[in-house]
Amino acid sequence: MTIILDRDTYGPGIHRFNKGMLDFAKHYSFRLKVCRPYRAKTKGKVERFNRYIRESFYNPLATKLKTAELVLDVDTARRY
Repeated sequence: MTIILDRDTYGPGIHRFNKGMLDFAKHYSFRLKVCRPYRAKTKGKVERFNRYIRESFYNPLATKLKTAELVLDVDTARRY
């Protein structure tokens, strides 16, 4: 999913974000923070953390629930 549609659209440092991602961030009460372009030191840390979460929690839970014929949603994730 593309999060930033255009950089500096409305002026310096004011970007146009994907509406779905903004709604998601608002729903779960977190703020989007823009990394500097082509700066691997900051972006890599974020991407590695996302990979860790996916591989350590999401994928094993999804597999466990699929075996039990359950769907992975918020309520089910909270129970397991």
